[in-house]
Amino acid sequence: MMSIELEKRLMTGLGLLTFLYYLIFKLPYWYAYVFILILWIYACLELIKSTPISTYFKILLMVASIIIILASGLINLFNLDNFILALLLPLNLIMGFDFLFIRKKLRPKLLFFSGYINVLLCPLMFINFLNESANLNVVWFYFLAIICHDIGGLIGGKLFGRLPLAPLISPNKTIEGIGFGFLLALLGSFTLFLILDVPFSLALPITILCFIGAMLGDLILSGYKRYAKVKDFGTLLPGHGGLLDRIDSWLGAAPFAYFFIQNL
Repeated sequence: MMSIELEKRLMTGLGLLTFLYYLIFKLPYWYAYVFILILWIYACLELIKSTPISTYFKILLMVASIIIILASGLINLFNLDNFILALLLPLNLIMGFDFLFIRKKLRPKLLFFSGYINVLLCPLMFINFLNESANLNVVWFYFLAIICHDIGGLIGGKLFGRLPLAPLISPNKTIEGIGFGFLLALLGSFTLFLILDVPFSLALPITILCFIGAMLGDLILSGYKRYAKVKDFGTLLPGHGGLLDRIDSWLGAAPFAYFFIQNL
């Protein structure tokens, strides 16, 4: 019998995917842009609210974050896309390597920095990914990788999970679950390649890169929750937690997707 948690994830994933389909493919572009901007601000506020710092510094950080988001998201004031990629990609890869192979204890300052920087900057990478994708069908492979990571990891972990992936920050994630999710992503990539007008030389690499990014985003924000000593980032989605509890892997995949599109 399907677990309640799996049912919730499937329903949330299906609902979100349906909504994003109409938002990105059926409605005028500015609808998607405004919606992403609103979620971007909300996600930052959700993260800062969970951070164990004084109220005074939370307010300062919230104000600064909103200014940065509006300046970069609305008018691209800073035009630092390449700098942001050069920051996010090595940072996330190093953090992932640390979580998976080295981590013996939590490092609060590093967890705060990596979590905050990802939530602050990754949505801009997703906007740029949408802007520069000449074939919007490529976006489906981004969604595919993330869904396979989330759902496949849960199913594979329940069925086959034995070896913990990163026990210090996320004891429920298993190597078998990630492997099962990766196999689903490869199978789904081939299936979508047969259906959509996307070359396989594009479909397969972006699926693999986004899957890796999704895993790293999940680990980084799981680490942030351990640092903040919270179970969930909020209560926006009853039974699921906060917004960040559902889009952590979406954020992590964004810089990898944008990097790939930018270097075609």
